[in-house]
Amino acid sequence: MGNRKNHYVKKVTEQVRSKEAKEQVEAELTYHLRETQKALLNKGLNEMQAEERAIEQMGSPVHLGIQLNSLYRPKLDWAMLTLFLLIIGFSFLPLVAINAADLGSYIGKKSVMAVLGVVAAIGLMFFDYRKLKNLHWLFLGIGIILLLLLNFLSTGMMNGYPIIDFGPLSFQILHTLPILFLFWASFLVQEQAVFWKAALFFLLTSALMLNAGGIAAFMIYSVMVFIMLITSSLSNKKIFGFAAVCLALIASILAIIFTSLKEYQLERFYAFLNPEMYSETSGYMYIQINQIVSESTWFGNLGDMQFIPSAHTDFIFLNIIHHFGWAAGLLLLLALTGVAVRMVYIARQLKDPYGKMLLSGGVALFVVQAIYNIGMIFGVLPLISMSLPLLSYGFWPTMLGALVVGIFLSVYRRKNFNIRAEPKSLH
Repeated sequence: MGNRKNHYVKKVTEQVRSKEAKEQVEAELTYHLRETQKALLNKGLNEMQAEERAIEQMGSPVHLGIQLNSLYRPKLDWAMLTLFLLIIGFSFLPLVAINAADLGSYIGKKSVMAVLGVVAAIGLMFFDYRKLKNLHWLFLGIGIILLLLLNFLSTGMMNGYPIIDFGPLSFQILHTLPILFLFWASFLVQEQAVFWKAALFFLLTSALMLNAGGIAAFMIYSVMVFIMLITSSLSNKKIFGFAAVCLALIASILAIIFTSLKEYQLERFYAFLNPEMYSETSGYMYIQINQIVSESTWFGNLGDMQFIPSAHTDFIFLNIIHHFGWAAGLLLLLALTGVAVRMVYIARQLKDPYGKMLLSGGVALFVVQAIYNIGMIFGVLPLISMSLPLLSYGFWPTMLGALVVGIFLSVYRRKNFNIRAEPKSLH
């Protein structure tokens, strides 16, 4: 019994080229044959008759295999890949502001980081994202351990934030977000995921972030988690209850932090509200940025080597619009917007809850940073250390953007796979 069914499945899968798709087709086909056979058994047929009838209903194995090969063929989203490479290319433009003596070194390092980013994104595309689905406790454990290390065993400070040095790389609060992003995506699709656990995990990780001074990281984190909760199967009542409880407690923590701020830290906040009043101190940067923005033209001032602080990191967008003009800036904004819109569009089409959760969190992770970075340039948000994903000079901004794009490409590549009939569930 079952030999004919196994032979039929083998003939079908011989027409499927992709090894990954072949496994998926075998699982899906075995599932449908078994369900059809059960239905026929319930109608009074014996086991052999039910098996034969089920196979007959499926049709020619060669013809079916060709159809399934087309349906389950891994796909590449050329639109996303093009936008990704375009943004990576844009990231080289601000290097014109680098001193000529250092230009070669910066271009060399930037080229290495760009290649690593592209390799990481392509590598993630070939990786089956579904293998991460049940690793939520691992991601949570790693995230909490790193937050504890940053709080109590940091090796130094950078831009006012504690860091841990790993050889040539420095790890800070903001860099825990990708790990926590993977935790939430995996946790929220688990059947045993419950409201009180979600609230507890969020409050614990948020408290550790805020205790280490990671207000910017917390802002991105809270938006990301809220968007992922909306995407989850939790009821609206629980989602808004979660938000209300957490916001109340976080507001209390922020109030304590605000009342304990030192005078120079308060001055920075007041300078954002009224830069002219603090034009000689904390407001000077706001005034300078506003002046550079107002002097920018449609096609830039490439020959003007005006000093721009952090021109290739936090203020990379300011650098681009000043040296290459508003035309280049708008093209860059369109590319960044295209990445976000493409992710939202594909997420709405997905049947896989886990894939949808990953894309919703990825959009938040990418967009919140981009909006805040650009918002600083236009004076609508306070100045902090906030990179522009994929564009700012450095290993982490490049790799964070590559992670988001790579996960998207991995999900898109498998978007037609029927997750209900995973191979593991059939053995």
